[in-house]
Amino acid sequence: MARVPKHAAIVREALRACRKHLRAYVTCASRTGHPLRVTSVGGGPASDLIGLLDHLHSRDQPAAVRFTVLDGQCWQPFWDVIQEELRQLRFSVEVQYRVADATDRSFQKAVPPDTKLFVFSYFMVEMIAAHDKFVRVFTALVRQSRVGTLFLSVDPPRVSRTGYKKRLVEKCGGLLEVLRETQVTCSPPCPLWGISEPRLCGLLPRQLSVEAFEASGIFSDVCLWRRVGPPA
Repeated sequence: MARVPKHAAIVREALRACRKHLRAYVTCASRTGHPLRVTSVGGGPASDLIGLLDHLHSRDQPAAVRFTVLDGQCWQPFWDVIQEELRQLRFSVEVQYRVADATDRSFQKAVPPDTKLFVFSYFMVEMIAAHDKFVRVFTALVRQSRVGTLFLSVDPPRVSRTGYKKRLVEKCGGLLEVLRETQVTCSPPCPLWGISEPRLCGLLPRQLSVEAFEASGIFSDVCLWRRVGPPA
């Protein structure tokens, strides 16, 4: 849990780095009132949600969000607390937690079919050990997604150096287009856990402090892909 503030700031910076490609989706949600459907794979600790909300609200883009988390059973009780905090903070976000295993073939059944943005934050680095199983699940996920769906991956640079992500894209058989590859750092802009939207600190575990940012400044690799090709 001590890594939540740091990872939330990294996700926020990754979204900022890719904002040109995300702008149309956010604008559409803001203008139509239809929620932006985001699915976080392995986002049980809530860093993906906090980073996304911080990005949207700090840039004055308060689009409604429908946020689904796919992760293990162990994190589910934590999200009951998150739901209550969100109601008190009055964010326009609907959160749903679903227990799912990204190495199991049944994973697709838990995925909302109308997802516009998938977020994999410090998740693919964990999947290297289960490479074959995750490749099958990921390629199936890409195939069933709609044309135009975005996939955001944020990981330590060592993952890219191994060529893991490149091989993952190749396995999708031309269904993924690379939109952006860059690096970001999570140097905090203020001492408030590095979160620029003060209300979001209510979502962070109370025992955390700015000491969690001692490792700030370390770079993370960001990849943004878009689903192309024939409809699923």
